[in-house]
Amino acid sequence: MNNFFLLNEAIDLDDYDTFIEGMSELVAIDKEQVDVFLKHESLWNIPIINQLYANFGGFAEQAIYKYIEQLQPTTTYISNEKVFDELFPNLDNAFLGINFSSINISKERQIIDEAKYKEFCKAVLWQVTYRNLWSKREKLFPNLILCGEVKEQIEMIGNSGHFNQIIDRLKELNSAIANWTQGSFNYNHINQTTSLRISPESDQTM
Repeated sequence: MNNFFLLNEAIDLDDYDTFIEGMSELVAIDKEQVDVFLKHESLWNIPIINQLYANFGGFAEQAIYKYIEQLQPTTTYISNEKVFDELFPNLDNAFLGINFSSINISKERQIIDEAKYKEFCKAVLWQVTYRNLWSKREKLFPNLILCGEVKEQIEMIGNSGHFNQIIDRLKELNSAIANWTQGSFNYNHINQTTSLRISPESDQTM
């Protein structure tokens, strides 16, 4: 799961047409279901938002208003990267906006359109730690289902050399399972074609 905060300063523009064009790019982002798009209620005080209301009859204006309404509110105004990362320490965080030219936000965290959103998600996916593995598990290993005990076991292992070894093994197992399209699970085939060594369960479990 990633967090994205609509930064007031990055949408507070003087030119209305540029605002509509930029916000329309944000509206067009095909958001992953697990990602969270955030706002602070103070954005309703931005002068250009009043213009949005004044022109509410337009299709673009209605789409932007609906987009803003659907953003999840946060009680803390997230003004910079430090505040964001302290608020959500085990997740990957970025900012939504139109113009970041006068704002001190890292380039890779400036999300202005679909392309930048996808680029960010791809870049941070494999930045895996024992703290964020559980929230990323379904994206990292779509062919595996990790039981609840795995979360506790990973937390116990923590930031040790074993953690990276486990990730490498899970990657290889996930890839091997992707090629299993029919028939019963054949651990012998995986043992023969990968570096994994899987011990069988009882016949009933298999």
